[in-house]
Amino acid sequence: MELLDVYDINRNKTGRIVERGKGKINPGEFFLVTEILMINNEKKILIGKRSNEKKLHPGMWEINGGGCQSGETSKEAIVREIKEELGIELEPNKLELLKIVRNEIRFKDIWTYSINIDLKDLKFQDNEVTDAMWVSYDEFEEKRKNNELIDTSNISKEDYEKAIELLNI
Repeated sequence: MELLDVYDINRNKTGRIVERGKGKINPGEFFLVTEILMINNEKKILIGKRSNEKKLHPGMWEINGGGCQSGETSKEAIVREIKEELGIELEPNKLELLKIVRNEIRFKDIWTYSINIDLKDLKFQDNEVTDAMWVSYDEFEEKRKNNELIDTSNISKEDYEKAIELLNI
């Protein structure tokens, strides 16, 4: 059971905590989620393939992330999620906040991180991620156009270039 904090429009905790998938939020309330744009020295983006067992968007590619559990910051959550989904130990002090996106039910913090890892060294968790690949920004865009990629953060060419600049790649 995952418990989630509920936030107001100003991103302040309301004091309410709900169970993921079961708890209802009211208009003007939000959850906090996080994603990460991981980029290697070749300026390629790491994307993961969602398990076919996932309820939402099974078998699609995405930049990895997840929900922030009650009491967690988005930075703590992304470190935990990437360890769970890909077996990668991120160094929190090397994370850079790229942007914050808000929709009608969630705040999403998008982090960026410089990493050079061989795909064979990844460890996928059952029912989360089943595969991963490095893609150029153009390949990322192509997957998005072909509806093979979930990109609810709308990572733009400008976001990608800002990430490369933040990471000094």
